[in-house]
Amino acid sequence: MSLLFIIYRDEAANIAEYLRNHFELEEVVESGSDLYFAIKAEDSGIIAYDFIPEQYELAYLPNVVKSLFGSKIADIGVKIDIYVTNFCTFCPKVVENIAKLAAKNSDAKIFVRDATKTSFQTVPAITLNDTFTFLGNVDLQFLISLAKGDRVRDYIEQALTNKQIDFAEKVVKAGYAKELIAVLKEGNFVARMGAILLIERLKNSAIVDSLRKSLRDIILSNDFRAADDAIMALSYIMNSDDMKFLENAMDKVDEKIREAIKDVLDLD
Repeated sequence: MSLLFIIYRDEAANIAEYLRNHFELEEVVESGSDLYFAIKAEDSGIIAYDFIPEQYELAYLPNVVKSLFGSKIADIGVKIDIYVTNFCTFCPKVVENIAKLAAKNSDAKIFVRDATKTSFQTVPAITLNDTFTFLGNVDLQFLISLAKGDRVRDYIEQALTNKQIDFAEKVVKAGYAKELIAVLKEGNFVARMGAILLIERLKNSAIVDSLRKSLRDIILSNDFRAADDAIMALSYIMNSDDMKFLENAMDKVDEKIREAIKDVLDLD
């Protein structure tokens, strides 16, 4: 098996020698990058490292390379960053698993990064297309679905259920406000409460008007459970127009929803 090994820094030369015990290498030296080295097989995507692997990461590096020669499991453009440490025993297996996405997929770019240079307190941490963040392992089919724009609602519900509100906020701000509203309407209890807190966080964001309109629509739906949550969420971002809307809505909704509105407006 032939492997293209791209050296960006001199320290990577020792890694090249290590891999020669397992593969035929074609070395290319490039400069002007923050990376240390990258590996690529024919027709595969690229896997790049911004540190020198040692200990567990070094021991698993041949397995990571072999993943590039496996069968194609995806044919989509993805950028995946995997944040690891050299002393994490679980991280190398995650890198090896995710590397499979680059097999026969030249549109895949996978970066293995030093988590000690970041604010991540848990490793491995994984980000997809600079938007979706995971801690620990992740199902490859789920990653593929997200890269295609599918199952975003599931991701937001999962993040809010796990109380990873920062992760969910990043996704919603990337253009997935409708998916947040779907979680508020249909998600599990913990996720719905998280959605309400997230909407409060977004009260000064560019998407708040879109959220406000969706919440009003839910309130008028006469679905008490969903309307009750929507009223609470709207109360956290409420302006004078929302107050007028709620006052007018009392003539259009059933008694339970009217009582919920009265509580928010502090009416007797």
